[in-house]
Amino acid sequence: MQTTNPLNVRGLFLQDTRRTSLTMARVLMVLAAVGALAAAVSSLQVVREAGPETLVVEIWRFAGFILFSDLFALLAYRPLHYAGVWEMVILNKLVLTIAALTYASGANGAGEVALVDGILTGVLITAYVLSRGWRAWSNQESNTRIRRKEYAHS
Repeated sequence: MQTTNPLNVRGLFLQDTRRTSLTMARVLMVLAAVGALAAAVSSLQVVREAGPETLVVEIWRFAGFILFSDLFALLAYRPLHYAGVWEMVILNKLVLTIAALTYASGANGAGEVALVDGILTGVLITAYVLSRGWRAWSNQESNTRIRRKEYAHS
């Protein structure tokens, strides 16, 4: 005999678990955004002191910190809205980690880059899994279908 579950405890549990996972992912991404912003602020002095041979590279680094702080903040705000952004930031940090450990291992600062970007890659992958970030692709497809229907009826 099948029993009924009028409270739908399993459904409530799954909903609560998903909400908790999404909140944890958002917290991780806020921390990543704050970390990138702090790196940008700390790099301002380096930009000011840079000579002509490194000035452009230091400005580029500063702009990268700002860009990634913004991307991390967007992912914290709406983790299932930006199809492809998760994958791009994870791939970028992974490639930089691998490059710092291999090809550029002898360069100044390679150890720091490998450590920081390696940890950040782990944080990003964890947040991606917790938020189920791959679902942004299906949300994007749904939004496109809705827009096509609206356009066809106008």
